[in-house]
Amino acid sequence: MKPTAVSFLILILLTSSALAAVQTDIEYGKAGDVSLRLDVNVPNGDGPFPVAIIVHGGGWSSGDKQKDMAPLLEPLTEADFTWFSINYRLAPTNRWPACFEDVQTAIRWVKAHAAEYKGDPKRIALIGYSAGGQLICQTIVQGKDDMRVQAVVGVAAPTDLVADCQRRGRLSSSLTNLLNRPVALTDDARAVLRELSPINYVKPGLPPFLLIHGTEDKSVPYVQSVNFQAKLKENGVPCDLVAIKGAPHRITEWDKFDAGYKATLVAWLKETLSKKIRIVLVGDSTVTDEKGWGLGFEKLLKSGVVCVNWAKSGRSSKSYINEGWWQKALAEKPDYVLIQFGHNDMPGKGPDRETDPATTYLQYMSRYIDEARVAGAKPILVTSMTRRRFTSEGRIESDLLPYVEAVKNLAAERSVPLIDLHARSIAVLDQLGPTASEEFDPPLASKPDQPPAKPDKTHLSPKGAEVMGKLVAEDLKKAVPALSSYIQ
Repeated sequence: MKPTAVSFLILILLTSSALAAVQTDIEYGKAGDVSLRLDVNVPNGDGPFPVAIIVHGGGWSSGDKQKDMAPLLEPLTEADFTWFSINYRLAPTNRWPACFEDVQTAIRWVKAHAAEYKGDPKRIALIGYSAGGQLICQTIVQGKDDMRVQAVVGVAAPTDLVADCQRRGRLSSSLTNLLNRPVALTDDARAVLRELSPINYVKPGLPPFLLIHGTEDKSVPYVQSVNFQAKLKENGVPCDLVAIKGAPHRITEWDKFDAGYKATLVAWLKETLSKKIRIVLVGDSTVTDEKGWGLGFEKLLKSGVVCVNWAKSGRSSKSYINEGWWQKALAEKPDYVLIQFGHNDMPGKGPDRETDPATTYLQYMSRYIDEARVAGAKPILVTSMTRRRFTSEGRIESDLLPYVEAVKNLAAERSVPLIDLHARSIAVLDQLGPTASEEFDPPLASKPDQPPAKPDKTHLSPKGAEVMGKLVAEDLKKAVPALSSYIQ
């Protein structure tokens, strides 16, 4: 695209009443004496609208928030996105990590101020082109909680700097400027490049990715996106790859090869950002809506979340899988799965249900973790809620400890978020004592001409479900901060 054409497109974006208002050069932060600035598009209408934060390319040493990203600003404006296009400090005047820090500053600022521009801070996508793609991908894969967004789009993004420099046989001029290093590809240089390569930080639990890349890109080879997609999928992270056949690196030339890529981008963003978070509950009767904490938990979820309770009474970690319930739960295509078993795994429950906490229980619980991740869901382990059995001193005496300790150790080993409901429920009940905790007992279902039924000290009344569900919700906020804004 020629400079005059780019200027004309920007003029349209700035002045067209049909497309809404673009405000320019808003300060989003300061780095010393440098004012960090962005442009924002504010759509017509009440909103809130989905948000896109756009980071330009230019080899970390050039580029601009308007000219470089003009091909993407028009379709995002037409699609009613509140978009923020940022400038950041450039090399060689500013070496790494200045640009990286600026992107993080911009994300924090947008989250705090999006609503002022009709944007929805719960629906944010990062879009980065070339060097900007490396910056946004690196920001997200390193996984700081305050950097969490709902979608990531890498456009011709270099995600493996070691591989790219090995292809060249040296550091590129862009990287020598950025890192203030000689061109020689030494072991020390490789170590630095590994640290700056998003592909080396991929882990489960990242937001969905879209990668767009020209197949004839000579600056950032197409294989970079192919390998990055494979790494994301290997870790259970949703990732789509759009290949623009024959296209080179420069985004301003892509329309000649496939003008439809912009419509694909917008459609993917709309679908991804419109999805409600889906939480599935898996477990035994102490998790169900009827007898457990499920309903108490569900009542604390805000709009934007769908909770489906697939817990089944009488099931253990073993029988739940063997009877096919686990596959039905995964068929819900959850984003998160809360998993609690233990009560029916104990000795005396029969060979179809019993598991050994040191061996078979761990094997089955590991299956839940592995299969959830393969399905693209994030597993969250929950230790078993205690039974309400008190000692003569008025303290809870739990018979679930071997299973509880097994779950806690497994969560630590497999880097799975943990809700220690066992400990939390004991703390609440110890404080209440035997008499006050009777309020948690479900109503007795005594029949005529039969002895009175014994109080149920395992399951929950509506009051008990409310209290225990709140404990789960409170700890879920801490275990998975990305969900905190969706929980009351």
